[in-house]
Amino acid sequence: MIEGAAVRLQFPAKGGHGWESELHDRDLAALISALKRRGGRARLLAWHAEGLWHPVSAEEINADLRSRLGGDFSAKDFRTLRGTAAAALSLARTGPQSDETARRRAVAAAIRAAADALENTPAVARTSYVDPRVIDRYAHGEVVDASRPGSVEAELRSLLFT
Repeated sequence: MIEGAAVRLQFPAKGGHGWESELHDRDLAALISALKRRGGRARLLAWHAEGLWHPVSAEEINADLRSRLGGDFSAKDFRTLRGTAAAALSLARTGPQSDETARRRAVAAAIRAAADALENTPAVARTSYVDPRVIDRYAHGEVVDASRPGSVEAELRSLLFT
């Protein structure tokens, strides 16, 4: 639903749980208004064929991603990247810790940062959306450059794959 610059998103998320979010962005509201079709359900992600609108399925989105990226990718990979980047940035801002208790606190805070970024619980963020190699590298004193948060994804590639 769009009201002025407010865009309200509501949909069933993972496990069928309802998810709601409200964004305040005039440009986004104008874009979505222009994309919205007349009549029927107001689903944004749909395709039109033979006079009918058909909802886009998760399977179709993931097949398109695999085709475009040339590998076995899914939309979950983007959440994993976002969660891992949030955790890595949190650890970098804390910096390496020589004390085990301080390291555990920093890791717990990093997992909370990932959970907050993904609007999930820390337990789910840690088990499903934070690459454990970031935590392992942190235990060995390796972090990304916190002064360059926009480049964390690139730094993660080098931190995790070298």
